[in-house]
Amino acid sequence: MRRSVAQLLDLVAHLVDPLVLERLKGSKFLVRSAVAAAGVGDRRSRTIGPGVEFADYRDYQPGDDVRYVDRHVFARHGRAVIRQFHVDQQLRINVLLDATASMTSVDASKFQRARVLAACAAAVGVFGGDQVRVGAFRDGSIAWHPRLRNPTGLPRLFRWLSEARPSGDASLDAVARASAQATAPSDLLLVVSDWMLDGVEAALSRWSAARQDVVAVQVLAPEEVDPSAIGSGGLRLIDAESGDSMDVTLDASDLERYGRELRSWQSELAELVTRAGGRWSTHVSDQPLDETLFRAWRRAGLIT
Repeated sequence: MRRSVAQLLDLVAHLVDPLVLERLKGSKFLVRSAVAAAGVGDRRSRTIGPGVEFADYRDYQPGDDVRYVDRHVFARHGRAVIRQFHVDQQLRINVLLDATASMTSVDASKFQRARVLAACAAAVGVFGGDQVRVGAFRDGSIAWHPRLRNPTGLPRLFRWLSEARPSGDASLDAVARASAQATAPSDLLLVVSDWMLDGVEAALSRWSAARQDVVAVQVLAPEEVDPSAIGSGGLRLIDAESGDSMDVTLDASDLERYGRELRSWQSELAELVTRAGGRWSTHVSDQPLDETLFRAWRRAGLIT
């Protein structure tokens, strides 16, 4: 069923505060290895052709547009050369959203924050003049929303994200293999997930080999960072993806050990991402969105 413009705008407001979107209009993604290679934009590409800023000369070849022959060089040296220019293009940005069951294993806030960050990433991309494609992954496959080339498509993307429901599980390596069909070398790739997935190292190696500029965005629920919020004593832990359960008893020493293990695990993940040439950013779902976007992402060198 088609929705009215007013309904679409209500969805935008429900997913992302319009004031946040307004502030994002002044932001743009910073890249390391990603290269602009699509459409016409304002990022320097490796392409040489018609443009404004002079790049180099090359010898004239039959069939070249004679308008680009440098008459001054020909008059001085009798040599026909073509003026070449730098071409400004758009960056291709791909955002992968973890839609597996683990994203709602504690409460709904983790997945809600993850899809808000995916929406904000898409907004930064198109506001910055780039192309953006968002995909939600589960069970090794990716459901892609059509690529956005300007901000007019954001309301429909936000509706699509609002309707996403987590389920199943996934190996990140299988996701990386699936993403190869829809991405190109030297794209910017953001992966928004709790990163509680198998195949992380293999996926990072695969993306690195494909020259993807990877940004790993980790989102955890408050209880996953500080399980003391759920209390101590007897608990039943249930795997959200497999349904397996286990009864445990927690005391103060268990909670302290959990904190150490969590920090160690996050450090190992961050090191894996960094070794693969990527960037790492971790967030708690109850953290103010302003803190994540306009402080943490900027400190991490993700956006301007």
